[in-house]
Amino acid sequence: MNLFFIMGLSIFLCNKIYFDHFVKDFNFYVSVIYFSLIPFSILLMIPFFYNMHQPKNRLLNNIITYGSLISYSLYLLNSTVIIGFILNYLHLNPAFKFVLFWILNPCLSILMYKYVEQPFLKLRDKSV
Repeated sequence: MNLFFIMGLSIFLCNKIYFDHFVKDFNFYVSVIYFSLIPFSILLMIPFFYNMHQPKNRLLNNIITYGSLISYSLYLLNSTVIIGFILNYLHLNPAFKFVLFWILNPCLSILMYKYVEQPFLKLRDKSV
């Protein structure tokens, strides 16, 4: 494995674990360090993902391809709708919230991609 990938993954996981278990309020760590380390850790991992070869497993290839298609919807829904409106107002077990997040996020993103993004992409293609 690539040294940068291992460093990026380590920074990402340590930052996430620290944030989830020790940060209780919006403070300097959250406003400056957390939101700076996450992109930096992902930046370190990009060369590893860029040099990956296409998987020979067709199912895995389709999952990766479809995931890249709905990635913008995932981005839009992740912190705004799902975390901000749904999970923050539900008083549930954190483990159940985690599972609910991983169910709602892809499902709502697929719906948003199909009924919002695709019509706009078709409209764009017609006007060109």
